[in-house]
Amino acid sequence: MSGVPQAGHDFESMIADLRDLYNGATQVALISKGVSGITSSVNKLLKEG
Repeated sequence: MSGVPQAGHDFESMIADLRDLYNGATQVALISKGVSGITSSVNKLLKEG
């Protein structure tokens, strides 16, 4: 029976890794979205300027 908790722990750690990856990807997406928004605002200002 000692193998069962180990398998459960491996599964939990895998889920934790996936969650970290997802959170990292979400942050990157938000940052790139923000940067592109700033860039388009600057370009708009330069065109109007």
